[in-house]
Amino acid sequence: MDQLLLNYHDACIYGRDLELLRDPAGWLNGDVIHFYGKRLEQDHSSILFLDPAVVSFFMHQLDDDPDDFQEFAQTTKMSLQNKRLAFIPVNNVLGTLNWMLPHQGTHWSLVLYIASDSDGAKDASYGFWHVDSIQHSSNQEAAERVARRWSSILRATANNDDARQREQATTDTTKLHHVANVPQQTNGHDCGMHVLLAAQVICEFEKRAERYRSSQIGPAMEAHLQCESILQMRQRISNDIQALMMENDQVGE
Repeated sequence: MDQLLLNYHDACIYGRDLELLRDPAGWLNGDVIHFYGKRLEQDHSSILFLDPAVVSFFMHQLDDDPDDFQEFAQTTKMSLQNKRLAFIPVNNVLGTLNWMLPHQGTHWSLVLYIASDSDGAKDASYGFWHVDSIQHSSNQEAAERVARRWSSILRATANNDDARQREQATTDTTKLHHVANVPQQTNGHDCGMHVLLAAQVICEFEKRAERYRSSQIGPAMEAHLQCESILQMRQRISNDIQALMMENDQVGE
């Protein structure tokens, strides 16, 4: 049986996950993406990074009922209040009949939801954006479905006493925009790493409290790749997991 190595805020890493990171040709699964999303959440209070398993659930097992949407948000402890960004990993299996099988799919991309500012102001990047390391991939349809479903969840869970949430929920934001000039993967296995890279550079904008447009995301990803390659990023995440494992061992002694 595959050994559990780390439980980081309910993001579980097993031996197979660490091997995927160490393998230069390893195709990332949802467990690794969920772990890295949790790491970003701990450093950035304004973001919500959805577990790919949760995305699969609300796409395929959640009825189109506002009460179900509210219950979903409560049971998953998914707080949307005071979150400016939602990162939603998209797998092309979401558009197939194989969605119930674990570790299926062949391509990852990222849907980014950018909320309005606290004063209700919108910039040019407000709404849903799709970051894809393969242009015109099969993920486009799945990403559009995810954006529509997430918009429905926002409307159902809006707090009527919160003007910002109410305004966002009643505004038509379901149109999915394409982030241009995204670095394109040169192989068939680095799509998941590009998802993590995109989330990281967007969080860096947020950390610096910079006003940025979606057109800056692609060039920022490219600039990051000049300093840290995908292989080096794999090693960094692997080292991070091992360091957390050592911390847990020391606490348990």
